[in-house]
Amino acid sequence: MASAPARALPPEQRSDLRALFGPGVALAFGDPRAPWPLALPAEERAIASVVPKRRAEFRAGRALVRLASAELGAPPLTIPAGADRAPQWPAGWTGSISHCADLCGAAVARAGDGILSLGLDIEPAEPLDVNLIPFIARAEEQALLEGDDALLRARMLFGAKECAYKAQYPLSGAMLEFDDLHVTFETGGPWFTARFMRGVGPFAQGDAIAGFCVQDGAHVISGAVLRTGEGGDR
Repeated sequence: MASAPARALPPEQRSDLRALFGPGVALAFGDPRAPWPLALPAEERAIASVVPKRRAEFRAGRALVRLASAELGAPPLTIPAGADRAPQWPAGWTGSISHCADLCGAAVARAGDGILSLGLDIEPAEPLDVNLIPFIARAEEQALLEGDDALLRARMLFGAKECAYKAQYPLSGAMLEFDDLHVTFETGGPWFTARFMRGVGPFAQGDAIAGFCVQDGAHVISGAVLRTGEGGDR
């Protein structure tokens, strides 16, 4: 963790994020505070009683899914929310949606292109509340959170775990705790490895999800792709 990624990607260079996700993944980003069209009827039911801010974020995410999937030649995808509030992707498709106060993003792929699931997390590039560290970092991770930028690296750790959680959830259906994943960052690069500390669903203890975490302008963006026939380690 001492060498958490320092690579900065300004917003105009988000094409670099596409390279990090790899082939077959389409991305779209936008401001959730902007005017967005209504979601499709099957989607709108999930936000009938939510506060306006949450409704705007939901509509932005679904609109961005359709922008991203159009790049892959898809008709408009309907993404209702399940009982667990997770996006319900139609057969043959997978993806991930994330947002913070001023940025929303969607990553979408055809499941038939060798991609099992995706994880995307967007956080503000701001120091994490120090009081949250004991809840999100294992003891061995906390030991490496030192120095002037420790709280920003804690934010990256949080984003990496959230991203890995989203990538594993469609396959395991498991509600993980932060302690269930141990994250290490590659020295001098954007890559991380999130290792399972207990077995869940198809993942055995010791299996890993490889992903990336970058500071992109005012945001920390984390991504992961689980592909068929690939091991978890990078």
